[in-house]
Amino acid sequence: MKLKSIIQMLVLLLTAFMLQMCSKGPTSAPIPVPSVKWTKQTSGTTDVLLGVSFPTPTTGYTCGINGKILKTINSGTAWSPLTTGITGFIRDINFSGENTGTAVGESGLIIRTTNGTSWVSQTSGTTQHLVHVQFIDANNGMISGQGGVLLKTINGGVNWTAMPSGTLVELPGVFMLSSTVAYAVGFGGTILTTTNGGTNWTPQTSGVTNDLRSVYFTNATTGWAVGIGGTVLKTLNGGTSWQKITGITTTDLYTVSFADASNGMMAGTGKIFYTTDAGTTWTSEAPVFSGDIYATTSNGINYSWAVGQNGQIFKR
Repeated sequence: MKLKSIIQMLVLLLTAFMLQMCSKGPTSAPIPVPSVKWTKQTSGTTDVLLGVSFPTPTTGYTCGINGKILKTINSGTAWSPLTTGITGFIRDINFSGENTGTAVGESGLIIRTTNGTSWVSQTSGTTQHLVHVQFIDANNGMISGQGGVLLKTINGGVNWTAMPSGTLVELPGVFMLSSTVAYAVGFGGTILTTTNGGTNWTPQTSGVTNDLRSVYFTNATTGWAVGIGGTVLKTLNGGTSWQKITGITTTDLYTVSFADASNGMMAGTGKIFYTTDAGTTWTSEAPVFSGDIYATTSNGINYSWAVGQNGQIFKR
């Protein structure tokens, strides 16, 4: 056989071999590279952070133990401590405007700012630890806490009025839909609702005995409550009935919040779960952190934050 023919045959054999290998594809699937949803921000503290509020996409506040309140004016790129004069823990913080906010905490603590910098004390009328605060505008707000405490103001906290919750269990979560309609959740699967601004509170049937830690409604009928042991509850009828959602996690959950009707998150011990379809599906977006995440918040669907132990702050 001539040399030229031998070379042509070898080329044909090599080409056939290469085509066969290509048709089989790679011998193993490529390892997927997970996308990073949450990035760690530098808080400048290792104190436990317990609450967070972003009244604008750039201006935000977080609070925690040892009287800690931090402020950012650049979406969390840098955080600066504010002077509070408090040595105990500050459990939660909520701003109705860029500079107008209220923080609550140990032994009935309520402090308020109207300039985003300096804080003045308000009279709560209780020595119970206060756990959660929410304002729907500059004047109307509610606070929940230990011992079944529920407080209400209609004048920005100049006066706080005790509301009869009918329970002595801790109520870590309260959510106002309006000045008249609100919900509170607590230990032992407690869910309460009011339709007259807190004058009367009615128990709802949760169907669980786990401690509930947070509640959030996206509209007048659709609401979520989360708690210990991965408890996730949903209502589609304003709380007349609650459905237990299983299969998401068994991890303790401390917070649930939504940016809008479709985009929301819940978080707890080393976990953050996110939904973009109103809770039909939840995707784990856990940051590289094994500690507890105690609070989440959003300002629009493009900006979300989570805070927790060891001074951790994460941004999505």
